[in-house]
Amino acid sequence: MIKTLAIWIPSGLLLIGVGWLAQARSPSTGSGPRKFAADFLVGLAATTAALQLWSLFAPINKATLLVASGAGLAGLVLGGPPALRNARNGFKSHIPQLAVLGAAALWFAAFGQLALRHGDSGLYHISSVKWASEFSVVPGLGNLHQRLAFNTSFHLLAALFESVGFNIGTGQLINGLLGCAAVAFLCPAIRGQSQPLRLFDGLLLLPVLATVFTRPYFGVSPDVSITLLGTILASFLLHHFCAPDEDTTGSRLQQIAAVSALGLTMKLGFGLLAAIGPAAASLAARNQKWRHRFLIPGVVWGLLFFPWVARNVVLSGHLIFPVAGTQLPVEWAVPRSLTLGMSMIIKNWARRPLVFWTEIGTLDWIPLWLQNLDPEFVLLGVTCVCLWIGVAALPTTAKTRKTRTTTALAKIGLVHAAALLFWFATAPDPRFAGATPWVLTATAAAILIPSLDRAPARRSLLALSLFTFTVPIPLGFRRALGYPTGRPQIAVSQKQTHSGMTVSVPARDQCWDTPLPCTPYFRPALQRRGDSLGDGFILADNLIYPYMGHTPPEGIQCDPGVGIALVPRKGWSAYDPTSASRTIYHAAKMLVFATSQGPARLEIEVGDIQPLRDLALEVSVGESRAATLGVQAGARLQAEINLSADFNLITLAIGGTEPQRKIQILNMALRTLDQKTDQRGPGR
Repeated sequence: MIKTLAIWIPSGLLLIGVGWLAQARSPSTGSGPRKFAADFLVGLAATTAALQLWSLFAPINKATLLVASGAGLAGLVLGGPPALRNARNGFKSHIPQLAVLGAAALWFAAFGQLALRHGDSGLYHISSVKWASEFSVVPGLGNLHQRLAFNTSFHLLAALFESVGFNIGTGQLINGLLGCAAVAFLCPAIRGQSQPLRLFDGLLLLPVLATVFTRPYFGVSPDVSITLLGTILASFLLHHFCAPDEDTTGSRLQQIAAVSALGLTMKLGFGLLAAIGPAAASLAARNQKWRHRFLIPGVVWGLLFFPWVARNVVLSGHLIFPVAGTQLPVEWAVPRSLTLGMSMIIKNWARRPLVFWTEIGTLDWIPLWLQNLDPEFVLLGVTCVCLWIGVAALPTTAKTRKTRTTTALAKIGLVHAAALLFWFATAPDPRFAGATPWVLTATAAAILIPSLDRAPARRSLLALSLFTFTVPIPLGFRRALGYPTGRPQIAVSQKQTHSGMTVSVPARDQCWDTPLPCTPYFRPALQRRGDSLGDGFILADNLIYPYMGHTPPEGIQCDPGVGIALVPRKGWSAYDPTSASRTIYHAAKMLVFATSQGPARLEIEVGDIQPLRDLALEVSVGESRAATLGVQAGARLQAEINLSADFNLITLAIGGTEPQRKIQILNMALRTLDQKTDQRGPGR
């Protein structure tokens, strides 16, 4: 804990200094923890913008740390004296908030010592930080492993903290610092505000403290930081909506833009809030000059956004990865099949983990998804719905007045309702929701409770809200006791690609601290663009593998421009190298990717069959049956099918009444009809 605080204190001061330097022309006004938290956030955003630009040309190492520290010191020298005078004048009035902030700092530092595992950190987070520390941004890094194309500024900040040299998890350092900033931002709710604002900020303090019990807190994951930034942004917007023209210099709008864009660069899922938040804030400040309302905040937002887009282009060849429609015509671009596959995996992992995405229907995933939710998330959802029903019933059950505060809370509710719908439609994993469910619940409570006439009703709803927001702390603490500690020992093998490049491949799907280059998914077609790893990677020979970039299934061939993957655990046996065959049972599915639409021929060489006669093979593409083929041992079957561009799901169903129906496949090939068909038979 002492080491953590020894890093936090100077780091926080230097980031505040960067914030003062960045706001030299329009410094934030006021004093107390909230003012310094806002300056810290601006400094963190400015540092992130600079790191993104720096990483385009050089690795993030000790030289980067020296430059960042110099900027922070310059800001402290220039902005320190007036800030200290303001702080000294209002020191006594902020003693309660400072006490809460000190306790929170100890809380975050204490739990930050637990070196617990987070699966995604072993899968790609730590590797991403290592690449940022050793090289400038690497062209086509996503071809080594798609997830390495996930562009998050959180890993750049982690690389900066890594250069300090302390053996402390960098994820905990960043998350803990942001947690302290969130507490400093929310703790003025203790005094000096209206009851709705006190309720809103005070309730949100509890989930902020509970973030230390989530697995992402102990890894190099941006999920916790996104939750904290979402909480801060919601409070920022609420106070701005209550007094939109109080800050005539527009510095608050700049701070909102900085926090919004910082969240976007950390995680793409923050994008809706990052777009709506600054726009709504600028529209609310009607009495300010247009450059304060739109121009300057837009420049601040762009300084973070455009370097982030530039890094996307270099890492993946896409403006935004994994959005396939943003692919650019560069040689290192991640193939469209891998991009679409990654997008579907993200979307459906949140619905049904460990189930292949082709097996998840439009709505049939919802019941099991509801069953797998954590109890505290279910309680939060039920409480949120009940409170909003109460808000909707207010006009007929209570005397309410339309005040600026209730209007501001309604705006916050609308913004986060849109964010919640976006989350549910894209990737409805609770950890991807960030602060949105908490903000919606706190918003409803802040509107409803003060509006009720009867004290017992107010106390009951307040007790329900406090219970809902407190439950994650004891449940999370109990869950954290069972987390495995330390980093596992990884068995790694060395494999060579067709071009002769050596790649480390772990026995399982996690690289952890394995030296670069490491990937869980070996691709024989991978090759370097130059002599150095920093020159980047491409996939040669137009080889397209739809399922996570693995090598194609053994015994199955396809023409260029077509890729095949077998849908896991759906009717296929493992490949038998002794007989050079695999067996299908009842109904087997395979996923086919085609670069363009057109006719194709599926060719199958049959080995043994069971039963020995009256067996048929039905070939379907999607929901449409393409052919029904009679099957005999030793037969060579052909079926004409039409492939659409991108993904096609082909089903091979064995017709018959016998329960034990199976066909041994010696060879299988998929030939596009504009290519030459091998007359010697499939797979020969």
